[in-house]
This record gives sequence, C-alpha cells and structure tokens, in this order.
Amino acid sequence: MLEIDVEGQNIGDEGVLQLSDTLSRSPHVQRLYLCNNSIGPEGLRRLLRCLPPALNYLSLQGNPVQDEGLIALSEYLSTDPAMETVGLAATGITAAGVALLLGGLGKNTHLRVLSFSGNAVGDAAPAIGKYLGGNPALGELRLRNCGIDSAGARLLLHALSTNTHLHTVILENDPDPDPVFSAVLNGIDADILAEIAATLTSRSAGAPA
Repeated sequence: MLEIDVEGQNIGDEGVLQLSDTLSRSPHVQRLYLCNNSIGPEGLRRLLRCLPPALNYLSLQGNPVQDEGLIALSEYLSTDPAMETVGLAATGITAAGVALLLGGLGKNTHLRVLSFSGNAVGDAAPAIGKYLGGNPALGELRLRNCGIDSAGARLLLHALSTNTHLHTVILENDPDPDPVFSAVLNGIDADILAEIAATLTSRSAGAPA
C-alpha cells in the first residue's frame, strides 16, 4: 500500500489513534490524504509521531490544526524527513504560525511544495521572503487567497534574487492555465507581478525537462 486516502471522513483527533495504528503497520506508505477531517493540534501531534519514513506527501487541507499544530509540524520537518509536499490550505493558521514553521526549516533539504492557501497570512510575507532568501530546496509555493499585497509580493521578488530553486508561485483566486506563474490583480501591483512572472518563466525555461 503506497497511499492512504481518508478525505472528508471527519475522523477528528480520536480517529487519528486508529489511523496511527494503520500507519505503524504500513512503513511503505508515501502519500496521506487527510483533507477535511476535523483534526486539531492534538491530533496532528499524534499523527506526526507515527508517520512512516517513506511518506513524502501530506495533505491537511481543511483541518483546524491552527498555529499550535504548526509547532509540532515545525519540529517534525526540522529533522529533514522524506516529506516533499505539505498542504496546509484553510487550516486556521496565522502569519505568526507561518513564521514559526518556516523558522524551523533551515536544515530541511527535502521539502519541495508548500501550501498556505486559504489562510489569512499576508503579514507573513517578511518571514516567507527571509525563508526563500536562504535558498531552500522548495520549488513551489502556494499562497492563494492569503492576503499577500504589493509590499509582500515585492519581498517575494527580492528573495528570488538569491533563490535559485523556486519555480512556481501561486497567488491568485482561481487557477490560471499558465503552470509557471498565475495571479490576478488582487491588490498587487501589476509591475511587480510581471517581474516575478518573468523571473520564474525564464528559470523554468532553462530547467531540464
């Protein structure tokens, strides 16, 4: 078994106990889908203690893990596990939680995709810019409906001057056909978006297929 999908089952924190037992007997699971299951901070802490070493994809979208849950997630990711994708869309987190999480990723070399979409974390732009400026391995950052404004977008643009790995940034409300960069003008200056788009497009064009 390479993946477990229990999306929308409303298992809650108590259900994580049963799931933990399954995970402990499934060391080769690589993908775990847990969207919309009412898993809070305590449930996330329980979950992180039993994740199989091969797991590289974790979707927590729609679970109220909040900033408290990010403390445990930051500690887990700081150990540099095999995890490549973490989805935290609509999880009730704040800018403070995002800053805390990113602050613990300094030694992480595996994370490639990170989503904060659907959380009001626009004020975390300085922390995001600082993290990206450290040139982590992260390749895709999803900030859809996060309240990023022109000042925040400019910080992201500045970070790209030293970051060589990021190839996709998503800032829009609705997906755009362009897989490299998509954004609508939700309070972000068009010139800034154009500069980010140009940087990422040239980077993508020069990458190996």
